[in-house]
Amino acid sequence: MPHRHTPGLVPRMAAQLDSLQDPALIVDEKYVVLAANESFRARYAPDRQVVGRHCYELAHGICRPCSAREHKCPGVAARATGRGHRAVHVHTTPSGDCCADVLARTIDPRDRSHVLLVIRAIDEISPEPGGAKLTGRCRVFCDMVDQMRRVAATDRPVCLVGEPGSGKEFVARTIHAMSGRHNRPFVPVDCTPSAHAELFGVPSRDGVTRVGGLVAAAQSGTLFLDDLEALPPGLQGPVLRLIESGTYAAHGTGEQQPANVRVMCAVERPLAEAVAAGRLRQDLGEAIACSIHVPPLRARREDIPLLVASLLARCGSALPLTVHPRAMALLRRYPFPGNVRELARILEHASLVATGEIILPEHLPPHLVPAPRTHTSRART
Repeated sequence: MPHRHTPGLVPRMAAQLDSLQDPALIVDEKYVVLAANESFRARYAPDRQVVGRHCYELAHGICRPCSAREHKCPGVAARATGRGHRAVHVHTTPSGDCCADVLARTIDPRDRSHVLLVIRAIDEISPEPGGAKLTGRCRVFCDMVDQMRRVAATDRPVCLVGEPGSGKEFVARTIHAMSGRHNRPFVPVDCTPSAHAELFGVPSRDGVTRVGGLVAAAQSGTLFLDDLEALPPGLQGPVLRLIESGTYAAHGTGEQQPANVRVMCAVERPLAEAVAAGRLRQDLGEAIACSIHVPPLRARREDIPLLVASLLARCGSALPLTVHPRAMALLRRYPFPGNVRELARILEHASLVATGEIILPEHLPPHLVPAPRTHTSRART
């Protein structure tokens, strides 16, 4: 069934685009730009024509729709459903690539052929090497960033699920930086049997004042509980109270204190498994129902060259190091059971062994380099 067009709709919407602070476009069903605001022109095409060109050419620098490249196109979803849709994309601008949150919605419920795209840069994520930001650009990484963006807009407790070394604390810090609490403390805590006093503080010797713990240090900010599975049973109830009522008591006292903290935690396996095994209270697992999967490095092989360049920039080497294509091929084939943390250690080793500016296969740890083939000859009978 053909879409019903509303006369004068696009000109009216185009006149309102400049009231939007973020870059914005109106595109048709063939991805052709019908209108753009000044913010889009300034960021994406300061010296180029915009109207009449394809949005994927302007935003991605490619010659076919991003949906044809197995990327999620929110415009296609909005046109199909008539509802707003969002996706995280990597966009190309004259000043470099950036990570962007793209909101798409049809501009009239009776006319799905025209879609409004509003683009907001996610400054806390970097799709380019260098710097200290969370780095990546592959599809699975962008899907994780999309979930991060959603939870950052709330104060709900969040559980990050991922293998050791996959960067769960880095992801938690980035969610904190993306949230409304970004200018308040981020306090990480290792969940150990002795964590009670460390978390909640202890009364002083006079029994009146108390020595504050890490919950008090995280006031108005984020408390990150690493390895929640290791939380001792006697501490799970107080943590549940902190999450549900926003109160806590110093170790050894019953006096409840208010706490304005957002709780995030990290585990290696889904919380449901720890609950089923009896290691975690069911009500605590239910209180932290929102979870984000942090993918292992083997699921992000496309990002390995990008991560290599970023990690080498942080190595502090006296020489600007690069990786030879043969060495990079070995890195891309390796399964990385220790994930990004293992990659960082491998590159630290290689930067110390390398004698020049290029890391060669022989500079990598021996277990990454295939053993040379041995040729045996059979005696003729």
